[in-house]
Amino acid sequence: MNNIIRKGIYNQRLNLPKKIIRDEFNYLEQTYNQMLDNIEEQIEHIKQQHQFLQNILNGVPDAIRVLDFSG
Repeated sequence: MNNIIRKGIYNQRLNLPKKIIRDEFNYLEQTYNQMLDNIEEQIEHIKQQHQFLQNILNGVPDAIRVLDFSG
């Protein structure tokens, strides 16, 4: 699982086999999966911010032309 995460694949989740003592590993499994959920949410948020800023930068030449008094 750690090798998958090192590669930037955050959509995989732990799913421990039922034969493992669930009481001892349940908290670890839930916490690990929550961490991956948070990482995915943050990556999506960063992508949205990046797109927003890219759209602003793409519009900058138009704004400069509007403010250009020389012609």
